[in-house]
Amino acid sequence: MSNSKYFIALVSMLIFLMAACGGGGGGGGTPPASDTTAPIITNFSLPATSTSRTVSITRFIATDAVKVTGYFISEEINTPTASAFGWSDTVPSSFTFSSAGTKTVYVWAKDAAGNVSSSRSASVTITLSDTVAPVVSSFSLPVTAVSLTVSVSGLSATDSVGVTGYLINESASTPNASATVWSTSVPTSYTFSSAGTKTAYAWAKDAAGNVSSSRTASVTITLADAIAPTVTSFSLPATATSLTVPVSGLAATDAVGVTGYLITESATAPSASATGWSASAPTSYIFSSAGTKTAYAWAKDAAGNVSSSRTASVSITPTLKFTSHSANSGEQIGGFDLIVILPVGCSVTADATGVASSSAVYLSGQFAGEVPQTKYYDAASRTLTIMFASPDIYQLGEFLTILITVPNGYVPNENDIIIATFAAYAPTTGNPMPSVSATASYE
Repeated sequence: MSNSKYFIALVSMLIFLMAACGGGGGGGGTPPASDTTAPIITNFSLPATSTSRTVSITRFIATDAVKVTGYFISEEINTPTASAFGWSDTVPSSFTFSSAGTKTVYVWAKDAAGNVSSSRSASVTITLSDTVAPVVSSFSLPVTAVSLTVSVSGLSATDSVGVTGYLINESASTPNASATVWSTSVPTSYTFSSAGTKTAYAWAKDAAGNVSSSRTASVTITLADAIAPTVTSFSLPATATSLTVPVSGLAATDAVGVTGYLITESATAPSASATGWSASAPTSYIFSSAGTKTAYAWAKDAAGNVSSSRTASVSITPTLKFTSHSANSGEQIGGFDLIVILPVGCSVTADATGVASSSAVYLSGQFAGEVPQTKYYDAASRTLTIMFASPDIYQLGEFLTILITVPNGYVPNENDIIIATFAAYAPTTGNPMPSVSATASYE
C-alpha cells in the first residue's frame, strides 16, 4: 500500500471512532430520553367455550414504543405491579381457570421501564366433562315433631365441580336430575305426607346431572290433634221388649284414632273424662225406662276431642219376669193351684177366651216341660189363675214363670204382685203347706 492511501485510511478510522464516542473535542454526546409510555394490548381473545379449565389463548398482541418485556394474565381485575409474581417474558399460550362456568380473564403487558398497560379482557364458558356424583356429607332431623313440616339441620354436600341442587323426599329411589322438585339452595324444612315414625332421604346433584347416593334421617311426628272423630253409623231395632236393647253398626272414624265410645239418652255432649266410655263399640245399651226412646252415640280420640252425636230410636214395651218359688225346698208336691193379682196397668198376653199365652205363662224349674191344666187371665180384675196336677212328684223350688207386660216407667217390684191363693198338692197327708214367694225383674 502507498503512504497516501495508508494515511487516508487512518484518518477515516479516527473519524469513525470519534463519532462513536460522541463526537470530538469539547464535550460528550446527548443521552437517550427516559421511557414513560406504557405498552398497549391491541388484541386478546379466547375461544367461546371449553371443556377444560385450561383454555388456549387465541390471540394476545401488545405493542410498546421501545419494547414489550412481560405479559401477565389473571382472573383478578386489579392491575399488577411490574415486579409482581407471575409475569412471563413470552406471550402465554393458555391459561388454567380456578373453576368451571362462565369465566372472565384479564391481561396486561409491561416494558423494561416498568410501565404496565391497561387491561384487556376476554370470556369463556367452561363446561367440564363431569362423571363424579356429589356426596351428601351431613343431614339431620329432630328426634320428634308435632307438625308434618319438620325443620332440617346440617344438610351439606360436596362435589368435584360444584353442587347445583338439593332434594329431600320420602323415597329410597334415586330421583331424576331433571325432576322439578330440586332446590338450588339447601332446604331448611321438609313437609312429610303423614304422621308417625318417618324416614327422609336427602340427595344432591351437580351440573352434569350426576345424583348422589342418599343420606337418611328419621323423626317421630305426633300431630297436635284438634279434629274430633265422626260417628259414621249407629242403629237400634225398631222395637224391644227389654230395657237392654241390642246395638248394631256403631262405628266411628278419626284422623288419628278413636279411643272411646259412649251411648247416652242425653243430647248434651259428654266430656272426654266422663264415666261410661268404652274402648270398644258397645253391643247393647240399657235404657232407664220403657217407651219410645232415643239414644245418642258418641266417640272420642286420645286428644280428648268428642264427636257430634249420631242418634237412633227404639220403642220399648217391657216385659216383667215373675218367678215363683217355694221356701220349703225340701218338700215335694204333685201340683198346685195359684191365683195372682197383677199390679195396676200390667197385663198378661191372653187370647179372646182369657187363656194365657204359653209364651207368657209357663212352668219352670223342676216343672219345666209340663203344661198347666188351667192358665186363665181375667183382664178386668188383672187376675191370673194357674192350676197344675201331675202323677209325678216334684221337689219344690222354682216352679212358675210369668212374663208380664208393664207400663212405661214401671220399676220392677215383686211386692206389687199379690199372691191371692196358693195351694200345693202334697203327697203325704199332714205335711205342712209350703210357703211361696216371687222375684220380679225386667226380661
